[in-house]
Amino acid sequence: FFLGEVMVSLRVLTLNCWGLVYLSKHRASRYEHIANYLAEGKHDIVALQEVWSKDDYRKLKKRVSTVLPHSRYFYSGVIGSGLCVFSVWPIEEIAFDPFQVHGPPYKVWEGDWMGGKGMAMCVIRHPQHGLLHFFTTHMVADYCCDGIDPNQSHRVCQAFQTVKFIQRHHPRFTIICGDFNATPHSPSYNLISSYGQLTDAWLEVSGTDSEKGHTCDMPENIYSPYRRRKGKRIDYVFYSTAKSESMVLKCQSSEVTLGQVPHTKIFYSDHSAVTAEFEFVRREDVEDSQPEALPVNSVAIAEQLTSMGLQTANNRRQQQMVGFLFFLSMWITLTAFSWFPHILSVISFDSIGVEIFALSSPLVGILQSTAAILGFMFALMALIVSQIEIYKLTQLRQEMKVVCELNCQK
Repeated sequence: FFLGEVMVSLRVLTLNCWGLVYLSKHRASRYEHIANYLAEGKHDIVALQEVWSKDDYRKLKKRVSTVLPHSRYFYSGVIGSGLCVFSVWPIEEIAFDPFQVHGPPYKVWEGDWMGGKGMAMCVIRHPQHGLLHFFTTHMVADYCCDGIDPNQSHRVCQAFQTVKFIQRHHPRFTIICGDFNATPHSPSYNLISSYGQLTDAWLEVSGTDSEKGHTCDMPENIYSPYRRRKGKRIDYVFYSTAKSESMVLKCQSSEVTLGQVPHTKIFYSDHSAVTAEFEFVRREDVEDSQPEALPVNSVAIAEQLTSMGLQTANNRRQQQMVGFLFFLSMWITLTAFSWFPHILSVISFDSIGVEIFALSSPLVGILQSTAAILGFMFALMALIVSQIEIYKLTQLRQEMKVVCELNCQK
């Protein structure tokens, strides 16, 4: 179709749907409104995050099948990746790269470690311009409210892994969107934009980071857990074109949409959606307007943050080692002392009081020993998981160091 006198070749939307089963408010009705909106056919490719239920995905797929007939749902981890993609054009290839680190493993209540978050890729065949590599992701969340982000080291590792995943596929045309849980010019954002040499669609069109671009923690959103805040921008559409291509992607417009559902009191999600409209133009027509790639010092900053995260993980492992030894010693002590009175009663006194204590002590001993064993097993599991986390953080830090060294040699 035509936007004024400019032909729009590609229309993209990304939305975090907030689809936690049993926990997200008004999930069924919100998903119905999301499906109805997508069924209007305003977009060529749609990326959704936090679609944790496969049944929700099936309902969405059925509702939008006439306008977005091609789709993929990405399975991963214990409760899934939550990622799915819908497209008007055929999806010829898919891939999924799970993140090596998923947030602190001991924070089970946050859910990031339980979820199989990662990078999803769909290779889509555009009818005029051939293969397009479309990526979507959902990075580890920022649960802090006092300005200190304990998950920052894990997020920069995920951003680094994301860029490496994209580079590994050598795409001609790249679009990556999703919930990055990173504000503009944060270390993770800089890693994506500078090291990945990807253009922020909203920033390219608007030219500024105004409140109009905020997508989360909006004070008017009834689902926002931090409504006292002014909001923040953490959902993005990034894009790039390989230097060898004569035609390049150019963003014509980008906006934040899908706030409050019309004629209702509910919102589509606790996030707003981000849309971007692109056209394919000749490289010589836009070469001067394209932003220059920033230096790769963002990788050095990410490496420093990863080192800090590694130090924190090591400290946590030491604490868990103390817990492991505590439960082990408690298990041995309780097991020994719970059976000791029973043994004495058998070989010495035959009084009523002793006999009653002797009969009850094995049951008490079993219960105490079971509790100690459960604590011991939990501490052992936490210790193993922390060791895996440290190993993966060390690997990623080494990769970042290699990138920094190669950049210094150039």
